[in-house]
Amino acid sequence: MIRYIRFPANLSPQLRSNFIYGFLDIACWNLYMGSTAIFLTIYASRCGATSTQIGYLTALPALLSILVSLPIGQLIRRFPARSSTIWSAFSMRILFIIYSIIPWVLPVSHQFEAILILGIIISVPSTVLNVSFSQFFMESVPSEWRGTVLGVRSAIGSVVSFIVTLSCGQLLTRVQFPFNYQIVFFIGFVGGITTIYQLTHIHTVNLQSEVANPILKTSDYHRPEASLSGRSFLPKINKDALSYLRVISFLFIYTLIANMVAPLIPNLLVHQLKLSDEWISIGTASNTIIIFIISLFIIKIAQIIGNRKGNTLGIVALSLQTLILSLARNSTHYLISALAGGVATGMLNTAQTNYLYDHVPPSDQSVWFSLNVWLGNIAIFAGALLGPMIASHLGTMAALILFGCLEFGIGISMLFWS
Repeated sequence: MIRYIRFPANLSPQLRSNFIYGFLDIACWNLYMGSTAIFLTIYASRCGATSTQIGYLTALPALLSILVSLPIGQLIRRFPARSSTIWSAFSMRILFIIYSIIPWVLPVSHQFEAILILGIIISVPSTVLNVSFSQFFMESVPSEWRGTVLGVRSAIGSVVSFIVTLSCGQLLTRVQFPFNYQIVFFIGFVGGITTIYQLTHIHTVNLQSEVANPILKTSDYHRPEASLSGRSFLPKINKDALSYLRVISFLFIYTLIANMVAPLIPNLLVHQLKLSDEWISIGTASNTIIIFIISLFIIKIAQIIGNRKGNTLGIVALSLQTLILSLARNSTHYLISALAGGVATGMLNTAQTNYLYDHVPPSDQSVWFSLNVWLGNIAIFAGALLGPMIASHLGTMAALILFGCLEFGIGISMLFWS
């Protein structure tokens, strides 16, 4: 990591500042990812939520995002990506404090509904952020530095998440329920809200004039005039657009399958494997260590095999995690699945993001990103509902085997046809 962060002498002060605050941003964000993001569904499961209800936690917010994604893509074209990112992040993350208050003010029987309603409210600024941040990132980081910056962000995030998740596991074991979860959720709020300070110190740059790398020449960057006309949600379809549409279609299928799996996991860990919060935190921490290791080498891996093949390897590793979980009978099997998931996430964090950026058309990027967010939310909504439904008919084990095979299939398909 130190070698990656040792920037060349001719790197401009603005880019150097952008990179450093980008690393601090992901460090703070992973205070949230290592606490609230991991343990919220576990808490819901311990409060009696079923797999179907846990599916609602992602499905219903995704449904609202489906309705607003495309209009948001048109709306934020009128505003700079930086200001849209900062204000949407603040509007979303200030609400995280409510997660820590819910166990204090509501009886257990009504807490799931409160968590669900809060998730739906958060989905609106979250959708704005998902659209604007991608464009903001592309405007503040030159293309030849994106792989390195994403890799270092992934590595830093995994280290912070590892420490926070292990600490939260110990805290959940030693502090009485539900006060233990309130502390965990408050840690997530602190992490989420402090990212706003880091984002305000990242600025868009004139990438055409920056000397970004002593070896690689900075690619020409320009922001073409918008090609949208009237009330059309999509710009003109050309060769670049068709390539992008093909990529996000495959990503849609991948996201759909991945979100069929996600609602089944909390109850599998809590009720079938009967794992304690400590064991869940150890498994998650093991996952983040593998992400860290992969992140250190992902730049070289991507240079050798390319982002498309890196994306394929990540999805194949994810299918192995799902298949291992389908056969899991104890904590050891769970740890093995977590390691496979770490390989998958370490690859996908950088390769899949760069793979998407490689294909986005140069004009009307906010609209194209909003289309990807829109399709992604459809996949989340459908997957979160279909996963528990299929599991109720086939059983959790058979459903996970089916989903693992489908993940493997879509990964191989993307290698040849995306």
